[in-house]
Amino acid sequence: MNFKLNAVNYILLKLFLLPATLYQKAGVNTQQLKLLLSCKLIMDDRRPNAMQQTRAKQKEDGPITNATIGTMLMALLMGLVFIIGFLVTNDAATAFTIFFSLFILMLALTLITDFSHVLMDVRDNLIILPHPVGESTFMFARILHICIHLFKIMIPMAIPAMITVGIKYGLVALALFVSAVLLSALFSVFVVNGMYLLIMRITTPERFKTIISYVQIAFAILVYGSYQLVPRLVNKTILEDSTIGDHATLLLLPPYWFAGFMQQAVSLKASPVMWSAAVLACLMPIASLGVVIKILAPMYTRQLAGLASGSSGTSTKKNVQHIKPASRYSSLLASLVTSRGIERTSFLFTWKMMLRNRDFKLKAYPAIGYMAVLIIMMFVRRDSDITLSESLSITGENSSPFSFLMLLYFSGLVGLIAIGLINFTEHFKASWVFYASPINQPGLLVTGAFRAAVAQLQLPFYLLSIAWLTSINGLAALPHICAALTNLGLMGILMVYFSQLHIPWSKAPNEDSQSGNALKGLMLILLLGGVVTVHYFAFNHTIAVLLIFLASAITLKLLLSSVARAGWGRVV
Repeated sequence: MNFKLNAVNYILLKLFLLPATLYQKAGVNTQQLKLLLSCKLIMDDRRPNAMQQTRAKQKEDGPITNATIGTMLMALLMGLVFIIGFLVTNDAATAFTIFFSLFILMLALTLITDFSHVLMDVRDNLIILPHPVGESTFMFARILHICIHLFKIMIPMAIPAMITVGIKYGLVALALFVSAVLLSALFSVFVVNGMYLLIMRITTPERFKTIISYVQIAFAILVYGSYQLVPRLVNKTILEDSTIGDHATLLLLPPYWFAGFMQQAVSLKASPVMWSAAVLACLMPIASLGVVIKILAPMYTRQLAGLASGSSGTSTKKNVQHIKPASRYSSLLASLVTSRGIERTSFLFTWKMMLRNRDFKLKAYPAIGYMAVLIIMMFVRRDSDITLSESLSITGENSSPFSFLMLLYFSGLVGLIAIGLINFTEHFKASWVFYASPINQPGLLVTGAFRAAVAQLQLPFYLLSIAWLTSINGLAALPHICAALTNLGLMGILMVYFSQLHIPWSKAPNEDSQSGNALKGLMLILLLGGVVTVHYFAFNHTIAVLLIFLASAITLKLLLSSVARAGWGRVV
């Protein structure tokens, strides 16, 4: 087994250990610091992260060894978006403000999402602190580990802008720009550490983890949406002559500090506000680093100790879990779409699991965001005189049946994604309760979970689409809405019917990667395309649309009944 650092990590480790004399004056054992950092970097290189798109290989492919390279490549691609400010405006202050706003935001979000396993890692407290390792050494190891990881993201992310600044403003401006990037990174470390500490002090560990999960979801959607929508929404002619100005209130925005620093470098303007911004850009990151080392880091370590023990670190109240009854909304839906007994119980159980299971939400909610972005992209048209209402109308010269159908089917596709996820959880061993129960028709567990996934994730978005389309088209849209609803339900139950029937939440996550997801995804796309095509050609014939609705509704009912009657020979 190879315990050596790769070239990138080796160079970064040597670079960050250069001020060894300063570390020693701060009470750090540099030999222990080097050993701790080496171990942490090796672990990072073997752990796939949020930015890396390649999935973890199976055992036979060997351990992961290229996570660092994958992270840096993805950061480089992200950095290409950040040069948009230099391309759409001629004002240096405006361009640098846009860059540093995107840079600081993405750097902070990346630290939260991709590095949360390190920031919330309580194993250091349990493994390292019992050994003869000083608090200063422990604290510096954590801070330098975060800084090295930031460096691996920050430099590739800034390379496109560095090239742009060097070409546009010269080598002197480039050298100062590198300094500004480093200062903005230090400030990002301060912001993230402060935010984590604040959240941990005002909430419980479980809620803290839930908040981080939601931030990860929002970050994934933000990155995907920015790549898809920003180029379509940016109007270069409007931004070319725009300037951010030098109002004193802009000093409240940290990105403006670094923009003011760079404005002095490229134009040497003597605006008092710009000079103040440049001074803040130099002083605040250094002061922030001192606050992190002297105040936030020790407090953060104590809070992590509370996280390890299962308490928030501030509250003396016992963390008692109370079992809450099902909400009125879910109970009403369950009574409307399920039969009494096993199926209704499975519906309510799956409903609650989808709301509480972080792993499920990390997979399903980004898919919802991606679908929302795709729907928005359908209607974001540049240089088009056709209004959104006209494109969704089924009458008139500008009517577009294709846009109408795409909105209907895409808004309901989320439920199909959820259907493929409700069988998998890290706590799959708890499913023994289903097998130990005297259940003669386990197929009812499957149909109950299926109805819960559709009702919770597909129905709300579909109802919004129905309200929107009926407000534009009136009752004429109802036959198409009914046909699309039953078609989507039929597609979902076909996915279930022609695969192995599983008890909900009974399979390990690694079984998900071995269950032919690529083939299922391809079949889903082909099936969706076929259904939309049939509906499209029948669009102008109301009788044909009603026949499609009737046929799909009957088939859906028959398949649901067939799955519900399935016994233990088919359900696993």
